[in-house]
Amino acid sequence: MRPCPEWCRRSGLPSRIKLNQLFYQHKLNPPADLIESASFLVILAFMRQNPAVGFVARSVARHLEAEGFAKVLKIKVPIELPPVCPIMMRGRIRPPRPHS
Repeated sequence: MRPCPEWCRRSGLPSRIKLNQLFYQHKLNPPADLIESASFLVILAFMRQNPAVGFVARSVARHLEAEGFAKVLKIKVPIELPPVCPIMMRGRIRPPRPHS
């Protein structure tokens, strides 16, 4: 496994806390060798370079599977998380909205 920078080893993201609680509820220790990121691109890049499992939104997982980048594991994870919002740099032009 490749070493990852310290910023991706933080343990305070809501998903990490809730996943750890899920492990503890089943009397299991959560994995110690992990990274975390709110970016599905970071997660995808890590999974492609290492034998790893990624935790992403169901819609993202289905898209990655449809494109042949990942395989969705049929595991129920009863965790509710708030929506993730995009971040935009000040002074940048907004991209056009997709047509519905």
